[in-house]
Amino acid sequence: MTAPHHGQAVTPPPGLAAWLLTHARDDALHGRPVPAWLTAYIRTLLNPAPTFPSEHVFDQPETLEISTADMATRTGYTVQHIRRLCRTGHLTARRAGRDWLIQVKENHAEDHTEGAA
Repeated sequence: MTAPHHGQAVTPPPGLAAWLLTHARDDALHGRPVPAWLTAYIRTLLNPAPTFPSEHVFDQPETLEISTADMATRTGYTVQHIRRLCRTGHLTARRAGRDWLIQVKENHAEDHTEGAA
């Protein structure tokens, strides 16, 4: 985030927001007024605007992750069989707690299980 300063953009030093927040909180706790512009500036420092242009169109990811239940529904196999394929490495998947998240290409879930049964 940059702040205007006499027509120039000035980048605040790291840690400035935390320092200002600490002192503003201290002032508020002791009954001293905290100017609204200061709280707005601290919010701006803590939540900077995105650095990419707003008109940028994001591409769809080539792959997405689906659960074992979704994969079972898409392929017609049982959830237990899909989990077995994940455990043995026949499907590209990662553990997410107790479940598996399986990487598939959009609308191509069947391609990942051919020959795996």
